Amino acid sequence: LFFQYNPTTWDCPFCNIHWYHMVSEDLLHWEHLPIALSPAKTDCGGVYSGSATVVKNATTGEDTPILSYSVACGDAVAYAVPANLSDPKLVEWTRPEYNPVIKVPAAVTGGFRDPTSAWQGADKVWRLITACGDGEGTCQFKSPDLLNWTYAGAFHKPGTIYPKGEGIWECPDFYRVPGSDSYVFKASNESTRTDWWAVGKYVEVNDSSKADLFE
Repeated sequence: LFFQYNPTTWDCPFCNIHWYHMVSEDLLHWEHLPIALSPAKTDCGGVYSGSATVVKNATTGEDTPILSYSVACGDAVAYAVPANLSDPKLVEWTRPEYNPVIKVPAAVTGGFRDPTSAWQGADKVWRLITACGDGEGTCQFKSPDLLNWTYAGAFHKPGTIYPKGEGIWECPDFYRVPGSDSYVFKASNESTRTDWWAVGKYVEVNDSSKADLFE
């Protein structure tokens, strides 16, 4: 389990943000571990919200978790990977030299943060969603290798539910309902401080320059 954490004070919840780290074998009893991520120079002041994606190594067959996170100044998404995969608790994490992996698109104004876990489509292309913009709601990116990402466009625009000018959809999540063809899209409304979710049909678009559809 990871969560945002300021180790120096509770009076400034968005200052000096680190990622705290805990592990559990039963989801009831938790062990506190050293801080997983502290702000680096490229994080411009803080390690903000993000997600984890588990990727199978094509050479070794090992499952490798990749942490994707947004930075404090809201201009990029970066990665962190385990320093030692043989450590069952994955205590230490390191940042690849190629960070950041996604820069805020030039066409996007407003916020840019909160990357989701990435998923691989039937076309073997990886997808990832972030909160972004002012009216886009969320933005989708596509990649053939999890390293080179292309901005595909707005994903599930707010429309009349969340009019342009009232912020962005924060902390989005998108996943398939087990045992069905339905998908859940969840997001938080920045201006009203509320969460909402929708169930619908997901359609992959086999074009890296165009966003997929959620209806």
